[in-house]
Amino acid sequence: MAQLTQEVIRSLKQNKELDEKVTINQSNPNKLQKQNQQQQQQSQKKKQEIDQLYEESVNQSQAKMIITGKAADNAVQQLDNDLKKQEENLKTSTATDHKRGFFTLSKQEKEKRKKINQEIELSKEIFQNAIQNEPLYCKCQKPSFGSMVMCDNQQCSKQWFHLECVKLKEFPPQKEPWFCSSKCRKEGKGDLQK
Repeated sequence: MAQLTQEVIRSLKQNKELDEKVTINQSNPNKLQKQNQQQQQQSQKKKQEIDQLYEESVNQSQAKMIITGKAADNAVQQLDNDLKKQEENLKTSTATDHKRGFFTLSKQEKEKRKKINQEIELSKEIFQNAIQNEPLYCKCQKPSFGSMVMCDNQQCSKQWFHLECVKLKEFPPQKEPWFCSSKCRKEGKGDLQK
């Protein structure tokens, strides 16, 4: 009988130990679930931060494109104005000389023409420097100007494209990803899912 009592006591102890383990194991999924929820919230916050940084980057790139486009437009406009001035000066100076049958310039006209030519050369040099210092984009391999759209493939070698070069009349919808080619679409789909 004593042996039976000890066996019953041992069984009760084992049952009590198992009950404690079951209680601990039941609380672990709740802890794991809470940890998982916290990790998801942190992941969501990080994603929002990344999205915000990306949007800021896009806005800064667009501002840069606008500034560069305006500078290039101003340089081209200056070149056009200088060219028009030179053409007008050439017409007025040769019109009177043509009547006499020969072409001569006074010292003052030569100085004026020399100054205009120097201004044109300087404008050309400024424009060329602006173009050379600007990175090249798009299929056309020209600097940024006008309206441009960005390929949503992070690894795209060209990144930005002039709307005209990719035959777009307006910007694609912002909520839908835009890819410059089927190759970029295949590569970029993986980037969007990460």
